Amino acid sequence: MPAAISLLNLVPQDKKNAIFTGLIGLLDKLLAIHRLDQLYVDHQLAGLSKEQFAIKLLGALNVTIEGTHELQQKVPSSGPLVIASNHPFGGIEGVILAYVIGQIRPDLKVLANQGLQLFSELKDYFIFTNPLSERDPRNGPSLRTTLRHVKQGGALLIFPAGRVSYYQKDKKRISEHQWNRIVANLVARTQAQYLAVFVSGQNSPLFYRLGR
Repeated sequence: MPAAISLLNLVPQDKKNAIFTGLIGLLDKLLAIHRLDQLYVDHQLAGLSKEQFAIKLLGALNVTIEGTHELQQKVPSSGPLVIASNHPFGGIEGVILAYVIGQIRPDLKVLANQGLQLFSELKDYFIFTNPLSERDPRNGPSLRTTLRHVKQGGALLIFPAGRVSYYQKDKKRISEHQWNRIVANLVARTQAQYLAVFVSGQNSPLFYRLGR
C-alpha cells in the first residue's frame, strides 16, 4: 500500500510495477517526500477540510506568514479576478495564498502544477495543469475550465512562471522564469480585475545547487 503522501500516488495504476514502485520509493526519500508523509500522519491531516488542512500544515511546518492583512485588503470581494504571483518556493506559496485569499474569495481556484495532487485534501482549491509541457493533452481542458471560471465571475490565482525560481547564469542571480502570456490573455478575454502578488523568500542554497 503506498504512503499517504507519495509520488506513487501521481502514477496511473497501469504504470505501476515492482521496479517502478521501488524507484519511486527512492525518489520519495531523495526529495524528502517521506518526511511529508510522516508529518501527514503525525499531525492527523487526513480527511480535513481544505481550510483546516492548510492551517495545520502551515503550523506543522512552522511557517510564519507576514503581510496577510495588507494582501486581503487589496483583494476585490466579488467579480472576475486574475491574481498572478511569483513562484519562489515551488509549492507552499500556493497553499499560503489559497488559504489567505480564499478567506476573502471562497470561490478562488489556483491553476497549479499536478504535483500538488499529493495533497488530496486541497484538491478543491486547484485546477491542475502541467506547466512544463505545452503539449500535454490534459492542459487544454484545464485552461478551458480556468477561462470559464473567471468568465463566470470567479477568482483565479496563477503562477505564470510555471516553475520555481532558479539561478540564471545570464542574470547572475535567482530569478523568475519568463512569465507565460496566459495572464494577459485571461484578463483581456474576461475583462477581469488584475492583482499582482509578490511572495518574498527563497529556497536553500542546496536546492539551487541541485537545480543547476
